[in-house]
Amino acid sequence: VGESSGNVFVAFYNPESVSKVLGLTYGSDIAIGKTNTAGIFTSYSPTTYSFELMFDGTGASVPKGVDLKEVQSTKYVANQIIQLQNVVYAYDSGEHRPNYLVLSWGLTYVETCVLTGMTITYSLFHPDGNPIRAKVKCDFKQAISNDSANAQQSKQSPDMTHIRIVQAGDKLPLLCQSIYGDPKLCLQVARFNKLRNHRDLVPGQELYFPPLLATKA
Repeated sequence: VGESSGNVFVAFYNPESVSKVLGLTYGSDIAIGKTNTAGIFTSYSPTTYSFELMFDGTGASVPKGVDLKEVQSTKYVANQIIQLQNVVYAYDSGEHRPNYLVLSWGLTYVETCVLTGMTITYSLFHPDGNPIRAKVKCDFKQAISNDSANAQQSKQSPDMTHIRIVQAGDKLPLLCQSIYGDPKLCLQVARFNKLRNHRDLVPGQELYFPPLLATKA
């Protein structure tokens, strides 16, 4: 489904398999005196999905609700691939980008994602050159549309409690600037974390940044 355009593409043949890759990101900085080569966890990477769709115009297997003559027409496979491209690949001039997508297949339901690559392999042809069989490998990456990002923006606001792992070179005033937009709150954050002063930061240390209202109280 193309979320931006409202277009839908229904594959007539289920893919043989679906690959789902879950990723994690770790920082390269390691706390002083530590030997942990894995680094400090920073974030989850976008989940990626890959599968291969099969298109067949021989008539050996006719999708439900489709006329045999339509399947055996010389442009059936080519038209199916064009329809797929119009949903997942074509440029949306209104959004100034390809469509955001929703994937739905069995237990696989992804909202929202984007196409990151498509490989089309033709394996059989009509005498006029049009393909009779083709496989299309599609790669997708989980994403957040502009509307979803705006809806979630409040979760990053200063009225939420934040936790940070101190990295080498971190300064409490700069951390307060990035979270609250006010470096002067560093003294109150230091007191909240029971630091003797705002310069008492040790790499690997866990700092809590309370909600802005609570900090100002």
